[in-house]
Amino acid sequence: TLSTGVEWKVNPMLSVGGGLNRAGSESDVGYPAFSVAVRPMQIDRFQLHYTYLTDDLDAGALFVAGLSLQW
Repeated sequence: TLSTGVEWKVNPMLSVGGGLNRAGSESDVGYPAFSVAVRPMQIDRFQLHYTYLTDDLDAGALFVAGLSLQW
């Protein structure tokens, strides 16, 4: 199987991404994924992440939120 994606840094505060998860498995095309990263202070030390993944078991979608801090 193949998982692939792209991320685009729209500006210093926002990045968006999209891709396919498990392409070539049961699904010919794969399962779509989407992500957003926000840097409120325009630096990489503090980021908010939001990700949407579809479920390969067809039990519903998965929404993941996260916070990353670096020092």
